[in-house]
Amino acid sequence: MTAAPPNFADWREQSDSFEELAAFRSRTFFFDQGEGPARIQGSSVTTGLFEALRVTPQIGRTITPEEDVEGADPVVILSYGFWSGRLGADPATIGSDILLNDTSHRVIGIMSPGFEFPPPISLEGPAPERSELWVPLAINEVEGSRQSHNLQVIGRMREGVTLEQARSELSVLAGRLQQQYPESNTGWTTVIEPLDEQVFGDLKTPLLLLLAAVGFVLLIACVNVANLLLARGAGRQRELATRASLGAGRSRLTRQLLAESLFLALMGGVLGLALAFIAVELLIVIAPQTIPRLHETSVDLNVAAFTLIISLVTGVLFGLVPALQGRKVNLSEQMREGGSRSGVAGRTSRFRSGLIVVEIALSLVLLFGAGLMLKSFRHLQGVDKGFEADNALTLRITMPAVRYAEDPALIAAYQEIEEQVSTLPGVVSAGFVYDIPLSADRQGTRLTFAGAPPPQSPSDYVLTNFTINTPGYFDAMGIEVRQGRDFTPGDRAESEPVAIVNRAFARSYIDSEDPLSKSFGDPGGGDTPTRIIGVVDDVRHGDLATEATPVVYVPYYQNAWGRSMSLVVRTSGRPTEMLGAIRQRILAFDSAIPIYDVRTLREVVSNSIAEPRFTAILLGLFSVMALLLSLIGIYSLVRYSVSQRVQEIGIRTALGAVSSDIVGMIVWHGMKLTLVGIILGIGAALLLARVLVNQLFEVSTGDPLTLVIVPLLLSVSALAACYLPAMRAARVDPVRALREE
Repeated sequence: MTAAPPNFADWREQSDSFEELAAFRSRTFFFDQGEGPARIQGSSVTTGLFEALRVTPQIGRTITPEEDVEGADPVVILSYGFWSGRLGADPATIGSDILLNDTSHRVIGIMSPGFEFPPPISLEGPAPERSELWVPLAINEVEGSRQSHNLQVIGRMREGVTLEQARSELSVLAGRLQQQYPESNTGWTTVIEPLDEQVFGDLKTPLLLLLAAVGFVLLIACVNVANLLLARGAGRQRELATRASLGAGRSRLTRQLLAESLFLALMGGVLGLALAFIAVELLIVIAPQTIPRLHETSVDLNVAAFTLIISLVTGVLFGLVPALQGRKVNLSEQMREGGSRSGVAGRTSRFRSGLIVVEIALSLVLLFGAGLMLKSFRHLQGVDKGFEADNALTLRITMPAVRYAEDPALIAAYQEIEEQVSTLPGVVSAGFVYDIPLSADRQGTRLTFAGAPPPQSPSDYVLTNFTINTPGYFDAMGIEVRQGRDFTPGDRAESEPVAIVNRAFARSYIDSEDPLSKSFGDPGGGDTPTRIIGVVDDVRHGDLATEATPVVYVPYYQNAWGRSMSLVVRTSGRPTEMLGAIRQRILAFDSAIPIYDVRTLREVVSNSIAEPRFTAILLGLFSVMALLLSLIGIYSLVRYSVSQRVQEIGIRTALGAVSSDIVGMIVWHGMKLTLVGIILGIGAALLLARVLVNQLFEVSTGDPLTLVIVPLLLSVSALAACYLPAMRAARVDPVRALREE
């Protein structure tokens, strides 16, 4: 979990390992320019945050310690996008006031255009949104609850301090806090990770996989070019011999062949660069928004330079072999009749066949990896989510603080909106919840069962996630109540505290006992025990690949601490068609209530698997490209072989060979290379598939079905590529073939 504010304050005061230690948490603001409140994602931050990140505002200054205390005049730092997009980049903004959440804030700074914070860090579930503004956090270090874990902490280590030293120091501090505050800190420790690993850790492997896939496709393409250049060079042996006899030196011939190779590579690079302009735009559209800074990706001068260098390198490397082959021209042999064919095959056929084997092996590795990823993605799609995603939508609203400052007003407002929406024609059910499934907004706590001995160790606590919801939520989500009852409007602050747990909670902490016989309270005791009144199905709250964790649901009408709530509406028809009527009902109740994050539950599920889908799609596209290139290579080799064996085929036909004999001979030549490549590729694929372990869901790296289907697909495709030139060979006229040189 994240840090408790008083614990963070102690870390900052007592730690010597950090030059700066700062905290932040996400926060939603509403900014009204006269057209209704617009939702703005922001962050509350402590002093020292911008200093820890080594950034300064483009205009103005950062937050001072005097401004980061309760009761200080509100100030705000704006992102460059907010300043330019919403305020017209007005220089007079600095020092002026803007209204956020019905409170006037003085603007003290404008950040530079490239600054993004918080970075897309998420301990579980989707990454948070980018902040457009930052306000002082103003931690109450004295009264803040040590059981309220809601801060993320960033620190810059002092010069010479290692990561292990910082970890050791904070671990000692955590132990000291356990002794001082055993009721809230027993069992709690600290976890320190480098910021770059937090930002890019989950993306590093799939991006490296895609980079490797691109490299494989490039290598396969280069192998094809080398093979084609070898074939072309073999057909030009007499030409090269003639040039040599006329005085062209070997270096001159080498330069000529290398120049031709470089020209082809550069033309391919230019064409690829042109296509990249289009491809990058499409990539940004289909890619998940959780990939950091993807929207800034473009084909710039660096990319153009890299493309030029790669084109030059590949042109030289894979044009060098034909050039060196051309240096070995035997003048007397090539000038003899028939020399153009007889001397070449023995020198180049083995090398070209070896290149085809490598090409097939690389293609199989890519196809095997893509097959595993696609199968994993299919399993992910079929996971039991615990709720019904069809015919349902969700939206989020935030009650204005001025109108709804007290709990009774909040409860009455949410109850009235739920009832108004539920009575709409076409609405089956509706209910509010603090955080919808598959979202990043997770709340955690630890509890003790009523009557249990005081906790002596971390294992004595009940560690669980929790959320709050209204009575109609479970019906709207399609979550089954398996035991007991749902919440009712009568579950109020003045009535008995109640809760509903999921089946994972019952399995983890209650086991064979009756869950409805259990009650729990907070670790400090003293509160009226909270009685469990129901058990519901498990819901995947973090992501579809993670097993359901224990969750406690408490009724909103008893615990109205959420000013922002998500409304889930189940409809009898298409949910998007009901959005207008739902919006009208909410605004009719209070036109100042902002409505945002409107999505169908299908979109919520789809967004939760966006990253694995993106990786699977790209890997699949690269593997298809590799397969097509390999088939082109096999086809070219076999066709070239046929052109070199025209006389042989003519003689065989004249001696009585039938078409099937000729076809079988040609096809077997190509399939032998394919089978060798498949065998080598299977071995390489099984070794390299180990890097996919953490990317797969319910699929082993040696999946038998994929091991069968991929080689079979490659074999059938190669058979088709060999069959076409083989049929051409079968139609060779023996008389005409015997007349040729």
